[in-house]
Amino acid sequence: MADGAVVLPAHIPRHFYGVAWTLLHLIETGPNPVVTTAPEPDANEWHQRLYDRAVFGGLISRT
Repeated sequence: MADGAVVLPAHIPRHFYGVAWTLLHLIETGPNPVVTTAPEPDANEWHQRLYDRAVFGGLISRT
């Protein structure tokens, strides 16, 4: 795992949902895209969400 890489848990309890969104925004506003390749089909929703937002934002192209 690269320095500064962040792993989001697959299941985030509902009372931590706001914290999860804050963490997502912090990760995606970093200097480089964290997710640069398409996640595996069984990847958790946050991994998929980070990838989709990077693609939709024009930071990376869909692979």
